[in-house]
Amino acid sequence: MDVCFPRNLDEALDRLADGGGTPPVVPVAGGTDLLVCWHQREHEGLRLLDLSRLGEELGGLRLTDDALEIGALATFWDVRCAPAVAAAFPLLPVVAAQVGAVQIQTRGTWAGNVGNGSPAADGVGVLMAYEAAVVLRSRSGQREVPLDGYYTGYRRSVRRPDELIVALRLPRRRRRHEWFFKVGSRSAQTIAKVGVAAVCDASGWR
Repeated sequence: MDVCFPRNLDEALDRLADGGGTPPVVPVAGGTDLLVCWHQREHEGLRLLDLSRLGEELGGLRLTDDALEIGALATFWDVRCAPAVAAAFPLLPVVAAQVGAVQIQTRGTWAGNVGNGSPAADGVGVLMAYEAAVVLRSRSGQREVPLDGYYTGYRRSVRRPDELIVALRLPRRRRRHEWFFKVGSRSAQTIAKVGVAAVCDASGWR
């Protein structure tokens, strides 16, 4: 197994651009799903791109009058500790509090939850209801893809092998109703069997 620790975002993008082959380079942030999906990965020659040292470039929550930007290394715990974000997007801390135990919440990232492509991902439904976009960057530039058009199948997406999720962007607007409900096999620290998020604003329901 080969683990690369890029010193900055440019170096990470260079590694992705030069990382063609089988298996492909796998970006890792919190790493909470690494062993969970171990049986589904190619182990021989596994190449991991550890982003944990890029907090200055990829971390943080940026809230403006128009949008919330969740950095790729922002964790569920970061959202739970951000009252201004909770006031603008009330469902985010509700979801964050239901993602595993505190240890997972302090390691797991929103971008990783999106990037894994698991149908049991707690955060994805709420992010879609909030009309989130995935911000992708490569050496050739940056683009945004609506989250509800990001996936092409089970654990598959439109992200190219040379692209990295650098942020999630949620438009900020007045909403009349916001609701989330999760069904699991037990009352706490459970993987979702069914998750439902609903949001209503002037443009209608999502």
